[in-house]
Amino acid sequence: MQRMQTLQPPNFQRLAAYLDPRPARTVTLTFDEIERAVGGALPLDAYERRQWWLSAEGGPKRRLHAAGWHVLSVDVLGHVATFGRN
Repeated sequence: MQRMQTLQPPNFQRLAAYLDPRPARTVTLTFDEIERAVGGALPLDAYERRQWWLSAEGGPKRRLHAAGWHVLSVDVLGHVATFGRN
């Protein structure tokens, strides 16, 4: 499937709100689940560059950290990301 670059960045505050009620300290989600949680498509970089997930610019790092979560690991080939509570 070919991904198009999105014009508006994903709303990672919505992802944090999706993660918050879960009792586990870590949560693994597919990219499709993340897209449903943020209410839109992830940018092409999310599918191609692991570094995008760990970057404070453009990626979810800063916004998730402020909401009490962080990215633990990302598998861009498997389209899976694992998040942990701060």
